[in-house]
Amino acid sequence: MSTALARFLVLFIGMCCVNPLVAQQARTAARWATEPAYAGYRHQLQLIDSLRQFCTDELQLNVGDNFYNTWKEGNDSMFIYLYVSQPDTIALPPFVTSLVWSFEKEDPAIAKSNELKQQGYHTLVYKTAGTSGAFLNSKLLSYPDEAIAFIVFHEAVHRHVGQMVDYNYVEALCDAVANRAAIKFAANTGMLAMPAVMQQKEVIENAYRFLNTKRVELDRLRGRRPRNIFKISSRKMTGLLLHANQFLCDRMRYPVNNAYFIRVQPYAIHYFEMYEGLGDAIDISKATTGLPGTEPAKGEKEP
Repeated sequence: MSTALARFLVLFIGMCCVNPLVAQQARTAARWATEPAYAGYRHQLQLIDSLRQFCTDELQLNVGDNFYNTWKEGNDSMFIYLYVSQPDTIALPPFVTSLVWSFEKEDPAIAKSNELKQQGYHTLVYKTAGTSGAFLNSKLLSYPDEAIAFIVFHEAVHRHVGQMVDYNYVEALCDAVANRAAIKFAANTGMLAMPAVMQQKEVIENAYRFLNTKRVELDRLRGRRPRNIFKISSRKMTGLLLHANQFLCDRMRYPVNNAYFIRVQPYAIHYFEMYEGLGDAIDISKATTGLPGTEPAKGEKEP
């Protein structure tokens, strides 16, 4: 047997006989804490591993192998999106075929936003640390534990349902599961502070009640916009977020306009019916029975 062939066989056999425990450890978030650059995130990374285990064991969610165990930094550890709306109603302009555009850098998103605003459209440049790509990043890990839990549970539902639930419902479903699951995780494990979990839930729900009411009011006006209605709404949202954690501020604290509603209405409109439909058992199949099942294109790259 040649030396080259012998080496190949040794390598091949070694690959086939990988210790399952070693393979499992390679898929954890906590393994990053062994590197000096990430050692300060040990607590958060261990929490994420516990949350992922809860998703699969307790919630029976299929999240796949690459779920919050890979590191990826966006712009300032944030992922950039641009929303645009008609100026006189909450609706996409005729030239827009996607609910949202994604950008690699913030400057091009701002430039495109300014271009569209000059044409009279409403825009929102939105930044987030959490996407269904489920990447670890320093911004995500800077949030308090209850926020990390909310994000992980939210994205886990995206992974689980895929395109089985229409986008007009799936974001509300993800938020509803995230709030219920965070409460259950806190109660079962003691790894989250229940008062912080409940305060986060209260802020989200108060914001959604207000935004749902305001959206109905705007729809009833049929294109007419009373003076300062958006400024008043922005001030109201600022007040609702006064005691919110940084995650909720990053998620919701933007100037309110029609594009803001384009972004938030998939989360808010059906949130309360999804929350009630899940029940204490957090039964996703029960909550989604009879819902539309085609998700429209979203997240297209920058135009």
